[in-house]
Amino acid sequence: MSRKAKGKNTMISTVIDTSDLYPALEEYYKSGQRIEVVYNVPMVITSTGDEYRERFYVGKSTGWRPVYLKIKKTNSTGGEAFGTYERDHLVSITPLPRYR
Repeated sequence: MSRKAKGKNTMISTVIDTSDLYPALEEYYKSGQRIEVVYNVPMVITSTGDEYRERFYVGKSTGWRPVYLKIKKTNSTGGEAFGTYERDHLVSITPLPRYR
């Protein structure tokens, strides 16, 4: 006769869906390097015309379906998700030099 461990869930799923992780950001997540991303966004009026620039560190959320996060500063505790809207309008990713 088998017993169930008291207080433990034996039906834990170990499946992690990584389909929302954008492959181009993986190297910057692993290296911890700050990047500048340029988007082609015609609906946003900026000083550079149709381009919108954003600088951030790449983080990753936890859970069964992780996404990359846009972390603004090194001492930030969270950030906005890098989603499909950003992927569709992405023009370039440029690594930025480290400050001393």
